[in-house]
Amino acid sequence: YSVREAVEIVALFLMLKHLVDSGAINSNFFTRDDAQFADLIELIEQAKALPFIKESFKELMLTPDVVLREILAIMRGLPDLSAEDIVNLLILDASNSRMGIAYFPITLMQFLVKLVGVRQTDSVYCASPMTLPMAALLLENAGKVAYENVVNEKIASLLAVMFADKLTVAFSEPLMNPKFVSDAGDKLQRFDYGFSFSPFSYKFQQDYQKNDKFSRFELVTRNYEVAIIEHLIAQIDKLVCVTV
Repeated sequence: YSVREAVEIVALFLMLKHLVDSGAINSNFFTRDDAQFADLIELIEQAKALPFIKESFKELMLTPDVVLREILAIMRGLPDLSAEDIVNLLILDASNSRMGIAYFPITLMQFLVKLVGVRQTDSVYCASPMTLPMAALLLENAGKVAYENVVNEKIASLLAVMFADKLTVAFSEPLMNPKFVSDAGDKLQRFDYGFSFSPFSYKFQQDYQKNDKFSRFELVTRNYEVAIIEHLIAQIDKLVCVTV
């Protein structure tokens, strides 16, 4: 297993444990010393009402029993993760260089949160894969957090379950098809603050300006960093924090 695969398996177990602890699923799986693989399958069947569960657990079903038993031994008695714990998991996840993601150190992200001045009454929008750890940190500082990314991430789904009262996750390309819009779909949803740590010098190949119905873009460019800044300016009321 790669680091990413191992972290994703642990994340899926954490999500299941949270659902059991919160009473969303009725099971004694995590407290039983004699829990078997068949009991895990029964637990997953109960969880499949969530839209992302079915696909997520295809890999888990292929995990060797000995690995599952080791994870269970660690999971028993483990409290719910804090936002900082989640961030550390994400940074560990990114150590797999095949993903092409390098998250900022947690100390830098904590500094940015304080520098921007996010408060419990504020709403925050995060776009791009590299802002997922920032979204996790913001759960302890902001009132509402929205995270949008084209990649369907299991750990983002985990966060959405564990912090359902604060975090909303959408898997979509924000330039082409932004999901945080009004009920009528004709206006962008507004947030107080916005963060995006886009890949440096990434050239966007699709014609994102052609069907833009929100009048976001004034500059004609293939530079993703520039385009996402214009998108954020259209979506944010107070301050946008980006990497360029």
